[in-house]
Amino acid sequence: MNHTMTPTKSQHIRHIGLILPIAFWATSPLNAYLGPTHEELMKQAMAKAGELPPGLVLSPASAPGLRLAQGAVDEDDPATRALDHAFNPVNNGAFPFSTVTAGNAAASRWNRMNSAFIAGNRDGGDEQGAWHFLGRASHLLQDMASPLHTYARDHAPIPLVSGSCMYEGYWGNQLNRLREFVGDPGGPLHSSTLDPRALERVDDWTRQRLQHRFDASSPSKHSDDVRGWMEVMDWITYFRTTFWGEVRFGDPGLFPLGKSGQATPPRTTATTFSDGSVPAQENALDTMFAGQVRWRVTWDTDWFYEITDRQGNSFRWMSFTDIDDWSACGRTELNAGGWAPGFQDSSMRNPAGSDDDDKNVRITGRFWFDLRQLGLNSSGEFNRRCYPHRYPNGESMGDDLFDYFGRYLMPSLVRYNAGLLGLANRRVSVRTAGANPAHGFTWSRADNFGNEPSFDTSSNAAQFYFTAKSPVTLQAPAVDQAGQPFERWLVNGVDFPGNTNRILTVNSADDWIPAEGTEYTAVFTPDSDGDGLPDWWETAWFGDALSAQPGGDDDHDGVGNLLEFAFNLDPLHPDCAPLVPGTGTSGLPGLTSDESAPSTVHQFEFLRRKNSGLAYTPTQSTTLGHGSWEPMTGTTTITDIDAELERVLIEIPGDPGGTPTRFFRVEVALP
Repeated sequence: MNHTMTPTKSQHIRHIGLILPIAFWATSPLNAYLGPTHEELMKQAMAKAGELPPGLVLSPASAPGLRLAQGAVDEDDPATRALDHAFNPVNNGAFPFSTVTAGNAAASRWNRMNSAFIAGNRDGGDEQGAWHFLGRASHLLQDMASPLHTYARDHAPIPLVSGSCMYEGYWGNQLNRLREFVGDPGGPLHSSTLDPRALERVDDWTRQRLQHRFDASSPSKHSDDVRGWMEVMDWITYFRTTFWGEVRFGDPGLFPLGKSGQATPPRTTATTFSDGSVPAQENALDTMFAGQVRWRVTWDTDWFYEITDRQGNSFRWMSFTDIDDWSACGRTELNAGGWAPGFQDSSMRNPAGSDDDDKNVRITGRFWFDLRQLGLNSSGEFNRRCYPHRYPNGESMGDDLFDYFGRYLMPSLVRYNAGLLGLANRRVSVRTAGANPAHGFTWSRADNFGNEPSFDTSSNAAQFYFTAKSPVTLQAPAVDQAGQPFERWLVNGVDFPGNTNRILTVNSADDWIPAEGTEYTAVFTPDSDGDGLPDWWETAWFGDALSAQPGGDDDHDGVGNLLEFAFNLDPLHPDCAPLVPGTGTSGLPGLTSDESAPSTVHQFEFLRRKNSGLAYTPTQSTTLGHGSWEPMTGTTTITDIDAELERVLIEIPGDPGGTPTRFFRVEVALP
């Protein structure tokens, strides 16, 4: 009689769990990393953020630092929040009784953080403050370094249903060891970079699959989106803590009781999965345990697989008398690891209709250890961790699985968490191009650290921090401290379209602050002699920045140099023609009249220099007498010509009352 026609003990237990009240499960803690672990990881990430390319100073004792640490702890309180803390990357799976993955939960926390920063609520507590929300988002990333969260395996301590995670409990009591592991893991990481450490000491096939999943199955990694960090950390944990291999149950013959045999061949069988074929590979499970993986049939008709580690501890799968310690990824039993069966990164059973411990069955794919069980024996009497002989790549192993996972996952986690803090705090530097400072720059809101919207700056840049893709406007003053008029902005030293506008939208969803930060430089037109004629114009026409005088008329055409500059004329050759209507780029103000309409419309048109500091004032008079000039009224249309010039058209209705004469002019004045 085939033993496995009867459900295993683990299957019985998990099916009994279905009749328990859901409310009991939902309100029980899921035992993510303990509060001290999350707090320590948050502090380590804050310290590591100081190594970001622009630098980010986050002291654990500061208001932001305290809120970050508190948020990282509070994400597990109330415990119902933990329902959304799982993200199985193979099938986009969540915890049982939840439809929200940790990736989407992190996006929700992130959006609320950004809204709080915009509203100026930086230092509020739970459900209020921006820094607290960032701590909560960091908690979710930290959970992606906990294997059961990556498998979407619940681990609330509920009798007969699920046990606590021994791995997470271990690290809650090993903070000094955690600090040792993350002491110098390297600099902060962006989600677009796969930590090279993630590829160390894994077998060749796992290395290939992790690289493939990073390249092809991490859609948000280049988007500066919190979900990109979640995806990458998730895949790293999945492939670090699951092991490529193959087990085979032998044929015990007609008298199976008391029979056993080796279950792992040195190489896996070439296998066709639903998402592609995998050629024969090294059997990492066999490598890790030096061939000590056996199939067994006991005298009490219990059929199962058994691993023996280097300390003689035994770990069973499919035993009727013990809860599974390990299993193949992708099994379909509830809570026994069921996710995406038949895929390359889960497992395939052959023959497909067999049970996992039928005779002559073969299971090829990835295998996982149930961290709810590795800390206990079947009676829960003593601490029983698993000590493989070798790492998956064949090197001799001194760690147990808990330390092995922590040694490689915790450093990567701290590096990515520091990068996530950088995503929330992208730096913008604002400076002036010259030596003169300028007063009265303004942002549309305070930055993440509460730096006020109004500020002064100079060639020594002022620095501000905003969350990537959170738009904010920046305005330059009209003149600098020396009275030199604003000319244009440079971004990272380069001109860009629209840079002559004093007001800019910075950090838009289409053009956001990159990881290395952005520098905006306000260029104020130099005017060495303060005469209103910029140095560049005087030098271009007269060979130096001091010779020309605003009232001078070097070409004797009756137009002074200030007006030559104002209307883009040639100051060295007589040039006093009016502007060509609609197309001209140089010329004096011009007037035309349209008499084809029911009533005459006068069209007054002139050039205006952008950001020159000059004041252009169009006026009109009927007598030319002193005190008779008044502001010109009409419909105004402004047309951009280039970065320096614009065309102004004012349409003035004719006077049906018959005013015989009207005069129009533009006054140009120095600032």
